[in-house]
Amino acid sequence: MEASVGLGLFSLSAIIVDKAEPSEALRSNVAWSLGRPNATKLLSSKQLNAFRKGEWPTQEVDIKAERGAYMICDTVDLDAGASEHWSILADVNKGPVEVANLMAALERPEALQAEVAADVEEGSAHLVELVAASDGLQLTNDRLLNIRHFANTMFNIMRGGIFDDNYTIEKADFTNYIHKANIELFTRGLRLPWKGLMRPLPFKH
Repeated sequence: MEASVGLGLFSLSAIIVDKAEPSEALRSNVAWSLGRPNATKLLSSKQLNAFRKGEWPTQEVDIKAERGAYMICDTVDLDAGASEHWSILADVNKGPVEVANLMAALERPEALQAEVAADVEEGSAHLVELVAASDGLQLTNDRLLNIRHFANTMFNIMRGGIFDDNYTIEKADFTNYIHKANIELFTRGLRLPWKGLMRPLPFKH
């Protein structure tokens, strides 16, 4: 834990290999929080049971041989109608330079929060575009049904992707696929409509 900025680093001392050779692990997974600068940070779940019994946890800085976690503990007093916001963020496979840059960014939490919010908005808009490309957007009077259709379509495109350019495909890609998938059909010949990059293929007799 880089306690000065609340950055949790999760890494191995050495890469797990099945060879008798040195293999130092130079990359880390990271987690950090924004909005609660004075919160107690935990890197594992070792203190959860004590917390459930009413004990206040102590800051964790160096945890070894335990399953990693990132949690924050703080107190919040809210007036009627008031609200508080904070974020917990995580990323993977960061090198030393990326970690150093993130630590520098965490020293300016307001700017980093704005950057994170903008990135979330951009990613959400791109996700809607991808789902829309597979007819995943619908509007009915049943909001839960709309959400379920969106989610189902999203999971489908995560598995199979989407068709770009309004289902137009490269002729060479398509014919190569047919050649591998159905050699008999390819040998007899295909006739494809002329559209964009697709043109008729002569039948063989």
